[in-house]
Amino acid sequence: MIGAIENGILDLLTAAGAAGGAALLGYSYQTLESFPDDWETYLTASTKIVKSPAAWVTFGGWRKLEQTSARVQVEGTFGLVVAAKNLRNQREQRHGGPAGEVGSFQLVEDAAKLLLGNTLGLDIEGFDIGTCQYAQLGELLRKKGLNMLALQLTTKWWIERSYFDPTADALDDFETFAGQWDIPPVAGVDLQTQTTLPTEET
Repeated sequence: MIGAIENGILDLLTAAGAAGGAALLGYSYQTLESFPDDWETYLTASTKIVKSPAAWVTFGGWRKLEQTSARVQVEGTFGLVVAAKNLRNQREQRHGGPAGEVGSFQLVEDAAKLLLGNTLGLDIEGFDIGTCQYAQLGELLRKKGLNMLALQLTTKWWIERSYFDPTADALDDFETFAGQWDIPPVAGVDLQTQTTLPTEET
């Protein structure tokens, strides 16, 4: 479920900006990915060019809410980081630029509107919106013209107990071997073999 939720958020943002950005948002995301393991290395790599608007999704963990003998309900936390890039100044990174560039404020507000109460078509409760705050950026990242906001999302789902018992359905004795040989065909040779192994009398 965790991976499905992450992918569902990315798919929702992609679909909302489909058709060249003329659909719902008025812009299209140029970078949509799962949150990288090494964030600083990812963003500061000399060959990495973050195309704006950008967003990354990550799973932040869960806590148990309810439990029965058959299942447990958890509340999962996810993080959505959005980024706007503008090399002119920090204000336009936040508010957007005169040439129609979208700013980080609009990115995070639009994402919150799209996700609030949304189940993504999955067996989860609709998202609640949590805290929103600036992502901590180093000086090198600021020089790249990025402004980033992190939005917290929470949702709930049930995890069903697995009733698999490895001792309940023991394997039968290995008595018969069936094989089909993967070799070039030979005229008059039967390539399928079934052999019953001798059993030891008790």
